[in-house]
Amino acid sequence: MLAISPMIFFIVFYLLTSLLANDFGKVPLAIAFLLSSVYGVCIIRNKSLSDKVLIFGRGAGKANVMFIIWLFFLAGIFANVAKVTGCFDETVKLTLNIFPPSYIYVALFVSSCLVSMATGTSLGTVLTLVPIGVGLAESINADISLVMAIIVGGSFFGDNLSFVSDTTIVATSTQGCEMKDKFRVNFQIVFPAAILLIVYYIYIGVGQEGISTEYDVNFLKILPYAVVIVLAVCGFDVLIVLSIGIVLAATLGIVYGQYDFYGLLTAMSEGLFSMQEVCVVTILAAGLMALIEDNRGLDYLLSQMARIMKGKRSAEFGISLLVIVANICTAVNTVAILSVSNIAKKISDKYGLDNRKVASILDIFACVTQGLLPYGAQLLAASSLAGITTMAMIPYLYYPMLVGLSAIIAIIFRLPRKYSA
Repeated sequence: MLAISPMIFFIVFYLLTSLLANDFGKVPLAIAFLLSSVYGVCIIRNKSLSDKVLIFGRGAGKANVMFIIWLFFLAGIFANVAKVTGCFDETVKLTLNIFPPSYIYVALFVSSCLVSMATGTSLGTVLTLVPIGVGLAESINADISLVMAIIVGGSFFGDNLSFVSDTTIVATSTQGCEMKDKFRVNFQIVFPAAILLIVYYIYIGVGQEGISTEYDVNFLKILPYAVVIVLAVCGFDVLIVLSIGIVLAATLGIVYGQYDFYGLLTAMSEGLFSMQEVCVVTILAAGLMALIEDNRGLDYLLSQMARIMKGKRSAEFGISLLVIVANICTAVNTVAILSVSNIAKKISDKYGLDNRKVASILDIFACVTQGLLPYGAQLLAASSLAGITTMAMIPYLYYPMLVGLSAIIAIIFRLPRKYSA
């Protein structure tokens, strides 16, 4: 129990201080993680202080963490350079010409579903679409938190289902099933939630404020966003995609006289520093998780939760809880699936579960948890780019909530029937 107490400390500290402040966005996540990390270092026994700090540093400096930091930096630079250049405003004008205000919500949701399905990455989808969503929210006087939540939620549609998603690859390979079979089971569970939300977003869009008019659009300035979206859908690495977007936006800014070379450097610097808080949170969270893992906190949780399984339903619920807890502790859905994949396979074999459904459960609940984590990379990226708190988005993250509910119903009623023993 002591091994997982740093995470408990973080949750309790953040909740209590937020309640006292009467604002869940007022308490900085970085401070909560910093204090929790200090506590985590203090409780580890039989190691010197330098060894404890090295453990924290190894976790904070992992390759996947540094990759995410690079993405944050490039996304911040691209967003700010494109905004200063005028690409931002022109893209918003074009979108408003295509979609009237009442269909903006559903257009953003479907777009995020399609982009994430094509790319297999929720974070890449968020970084691609959030800047456009910010401009649209301002243009139609919509709640920015709702618009960001629509994009973040839709981004997990493809993260969960796409054949090129790392979570799909890990879930199917570790459970020994074909991707196409996992897709069929997974799709039947999550598709009703997506359809329900499409109808809901159309409904709440009716009467949305905004002026339906034709704007004069400079199509050349739309090029950076258009290229970024097309290259992302074509499967290019998101680092390359964002770098190309920066070069295009910067070139257009100089050509149109928005800034000179030194002005460009200033715009890039402002964009980079706009992401500093989200990067600090990511590094501190990764370091804290490394302390918990080194102290065998995750192993303790897995062993305790495995005891509650008695039959097929409880086994499926147990696997769901295992991947949820692992995701809370690691804040990376792919790592969470990998962490529990072996024990999930053993539970599946012991209780005669269908490996296609087990793979779906692992993927669904990892993505659902990731989509609701206030310190997850996707929410952190969206909040930083939009200038809001992660907690402001959580009440509007309907897609992860509905998918989680749909998966729970599927376990209770042994659905889909033809895949349930």
